Amino acid sequence: MRNNVDRILRSRLTWIVLVVSIAWGLILALVDSSAQFFTDWFVYSTFLLFGLASLLVVGKALKASKGAWQAALAAYGLRVLVGIVLTILLPAAGYADNEATSAGYTFKDAYYRDAEAWRLAKSEDMLAAAFTPKYETDQYGGLLALSGFVYRYLSPDVQRPFSILLLTAMAGGLGTLFVWKAAKNWLGAGTAAVTAWIFALYPEGVLLGASQMREPFVMMSLALATYGFTQMKQEKRQWSYLILMAAVLLLFFQSPVALIVFFVIGAAWLIEPEKRLNWKAVGLFAAILFVALLVVITVWSNLPSLEEANPFTLFVTWLQHNFRFQSGVTESGSGHVQNLVDMVGEGGRALIFLLYGVARPVLPAALADTGTSTIWYIINFFRSSGWYLLAPILVYTTMKLLGRDSIERRKGLLWLSISAWVLILLAAANGGADAWDNPRYRAIFLPWQAVLAGWGLWTVRSQKDAWLGRWFLIEGIFVLLFTWWYITRQPELASLHPDIRVLVLACLAAAAVIIAGGWLLDRKKKQITSTVVQHE
Repeated sequence: MRNNVDRILRSRLTWIVLVVSIAWGLILALVDSSAQFFTDWFVYSTFLLFGLASLLVVGKALKASKGAWQAALAAYGLRVLVGIVLTILLPAAGYADNEATSAGYTFKDAYYRDAEAWRLAKSEDMLAAAFTPKYETDQYGGLLALSGFVYRYLSPDVQRPFSILLLTAMAGGLGTLFVWKAAKNWLGAGTAAVTAWIFALYPEGVLLGASQMREPFVMMSLALATYGFTQMKQEKRQWSYLILMAAVLLLFFQSPVALIVFFVIGAAWLIEPEKRLNWKAVGLFAAILFVALLVVITVWSNLPSLEEANPFTLFVTWLQHNFRFQSGVTESGSGHVQNLVDMVGEGGRALIFLLYGVARPVLPAALADTGTSTIWYIINFFRSSGWYLLAPILVYTTMKLLGRDSIERRKGLLWLSISAWVLILLAAANGGADAWDNPRYRAIFLPWQAVLAGWGLWTVRSQKDAWLGRWFLIEGIFVLLFTWWYITRQPELASLHPDIRVLVLACLAAAAVIIAGGWLLDRKKKQITSTVVQHE
């Protein structure tokens, strides 16, 4: 035992982690600039040391590759760095009339929940009160309880929002390791390497991980559940512990996601052929789904808008209420959306709002919005660019999985892809009118999107497939035309402003030409190749 301790103390890596933690803790204390400077330095250094040590322990347990280590550390460091920069810049360069940004918070949810967590910590209430209607800022209670615990026991003298941010950043790093291992088990080392970097660098994920939000913990838990699923597929030890741990975390932070996650991965396990039916897995999944369903019904039944809803139609009622509200806000605040609804008729109204939700955050709008402050222009640009880079890859992956050469071998992955698109549409329906909520709901399932995109990019690289480029070309035409539409909304350019209905038709026509042309080109190449083979 003593030899092991001596070995750890002599380890170069140990000293690097310690020095980095102290140095970054000093930076955070300087940025915080409170009257408790040395206490701040100690607290932040301790949290940083805990985060880095957690990454090292988990990475070693998963036998992470060098690339996985680098992606996880980049995910952690980038989230901490972005959190520091935004905390400094938002009060000075954000919206002056927004109390959240004035206090250095990117998301209003984070600001209100963090304030209530401090109130909970200083009260005589038990932390379990976070799960009661007395505290309303966290619908599911988990992050409020965790933040209250941190403030009550680890930072009782003063509220330190950076403490929570360091935990969300750590969740981003751990999620990177879990999703890497899941992809490696399921799809191989090449796909896993790409998957890890997509998860680590996706802008919406970085922004959420650099804020005091619940989504980083939910994404980490989903990645852990997927890793447990792949361990179960390979009939490896301890898969049940991984599944249970993920279930507890998901139920703690956001119970509806637990219901969705274990339904999707349970179905994926049944779809792909197995050597034998594992009744232990059947029982475990059934128990988790039953508990998750009870928790969701309990939580949602307490919502004012759902108090009179039937438990059997609770989800449908919840979605209808949200969609009706969000679509109403969108239509009343957007003239071009009203024009599109008028063009397709009332019967196509739902489709218009779903597609509009999928397109958010809209890249052309972000490019043309030069009237906003520089910091928000940069944030909006990177958020929308991230989605517009990821979406065509997800489309390509789904199309590739539907091909005859893949559909038999990759049934589970195809199911995951279909599920991912259904969830993207649900996010659009649930938060379509809000350029922040909709992408946030969508990003919850980033681990699955990263796995799918990683497989798609690895397939393009190995097969030199031209279809991904064609999907990007279609998107590029859309971005170009609609950027022009947004720019020419200025009064002085009104004569150059095209009708939005014409642009929609032009985009559809261009997409049809590219898809048809690509199909004919591939068919011709296949015929030429077949003729050459026959002559040989």
